[in-house]
Amino acid sequence: MLFRHGLYRGAVNRAYYAAYCSVVGCLATEFVVPDRPVGRRNPSHERLPALLIGHLLATERMNARELEEALVRLRLSREDADYAPSANVDGAVALDAVRDAEVVIGGLVPNGR
Repeated sequence: MLFRHGLYRGAVNRAYYAAYCSVVGCLATEFVVPDRPVGRRNPSHERLPALLIGHLLATERMNARELEEALVRLRLSREDADYAPSANVDGAVALDAVRDAEVVIGGLVPNGR
């Protein structure tokens, strides 16, 4: 919806958080309690790719490294969209973010399942 209305920064933000919540949710189903910053309930954004590699397997069509790279690209794009007013966040950037979110969400499976 945001993408269709040209709200590309919001689309990038939502794509990132969809992926972030999916990874955290998979960790929770595994009863993995990652290190969290003091006063926070969820893992830091910077630590999430390492947690992804350490605790999640990829489906046959995607490997863990590709998921990690997609998650890092998403975080960096989200930081630009949210905190860098001069950054170019256009339709192509937003579409890449949505695709990266699809890669992460579609590639998550709990360990051993």
